[in-house]
Amino acid sequence: MNPVLIRARQLWQSRLPRERLLMSAAAAVVLVALLWTFALGPAWRLWQQAPSSRLQAEQQRSIMLALQARAQDLQKQARIDPAQSRVALTKSVKELGAQLGGEGQRVTVELPRVPIAALAAWLQALGPQIGARVLQANLQESEPGFWTGRMTLELP
Repeated sequence: MNPVLIRARQLWQSRLPRERLLMSAAAAVVLVALLWTFALGPAWRLWQQAPSSRLQAEQQRSIMLALQARAQDLQKQARIDPAQSRVALTKSVKELGAQLGGEGQRVTVELPRVPIAALAAWLQALGPQIGARVLQANLQESEPGFWTGRMTLELP
């Protein structure tokens, strides 16, 4: 037998029965604490969090499916011809009372005192109807309900 085991057995045998009982109880408490800390506790916490984690995963899945459907819809939309986009932008800028400058894909729109409702409607039509994308905008409220500024757009 191993000398360490022999020495441990001798120590155990030399103790009173009451001391052996207390040492056994202490060892059991330490064993239960270790078992809880490293095995049962983490599993219990994971089990408690499972319903909320599942709900969160379902919500994320719903969002991803909605984004996938939106992306598929965008892919199905007809590509906007650059020439048609330029003509539509020129027309919409004139209707807005603004000025269009620049050539090529990047253009600048000067907005002099435009009502906010008209500006909002024009901005909503930029992407789907004209195919333009706002690269930079510097807008300021000149007076209540009216905005002025400059925007840089990118055409298809």
